[in-house]
Amino acid sequence: VCTRFLYIRDRILGKRVIHLGCVDHTVKKAMEKREENMWMHDYITQHASRCLGVDIAEEAVREVSREMDVDNIIAGDITGPPLEAITQSAWEYMVLAEVLEHIDNPVSFLQAIRENYRDRIKRVIITVPNALYYRNFKYAAKHVEDINSDHRYWFTPYTLAKVLHQAGYHILDISLCQDRKLKLFPIIPYIIRKRYPLLRSKIVAEASL
Repeated sequence: VCTRFLYIRDRILGKRVIHLGCVDHTVKKAMEKREENMWMHDYITQHASRCLGVDIAEEAVREVSREMDVDNIIAGDITGPPLEAITQSAWEYMVLAEVLEHIDNPVSFLQAIRENYRDRIKRVIITVPNALYYRNFKYAAKHVEDINSDHRYWFTPYTLAKVLHQAGYHILDISLCQDRKLKLFPIIPYIIRKRYPLLRSKIVAEASL
C-alpha cells in the first residue's frame, strides 16, 4: 500500500516544488515529526531539486527557521497578491499536504492559487484525510468522533474531485493511500486496508492548473 510520502516523492523527484503549509500544526509538532523522519518539509527538500516552503504563520516560520535551522521557508498569504519569491521562477509542483481540510472555503482558496500562479506552477499535489477511513467507523460504533479540532472538512474521493473541478483544475489522478507504511500486525486492519482502498486513511490527488 502506497504512502502519501511515496506518492509525492515519485512525482516531485528532481523537480522544483512549492510546499504550502510547510510549518505543520506547531513548531513542536514539526520537531517531533523530524525526529521520526516524518516531517514533510524535510522529505520534499531531500527529493526535490529545489523546494520553497510557504506558510501564513509568520511567527512559526521565524521559529522554525531559527530552532530547526531551515533556510528555505518564507511567510506569506498564498491567496493575497502574488508572492515574488514564487513568481520570479517556474515550478513544476505545489504540494498541499494536509492543508485543505483547514481552509474555510477550499474552492475559493484553490481558485486564488490558480489565478495567481497558473503561469508559474504546472501542477498541484493535494493530500487530505479520508472520511471513509476504517477507524472512523470503529469510533462511530463507540459514539465518538475522533478529529483534529482545527479541521473544517472530511473528504471523499468524489468531494475532493468536485472541489478541484469547481476551482478550475484539471484532475490527473486520485488515489487512496496511508500516512505511513502498513504494518502486517495486527492482521485485521492490515487486510482491511490492503483489500479495500476506500478504507485507507488518506486521499491524494494530482491536478494541473
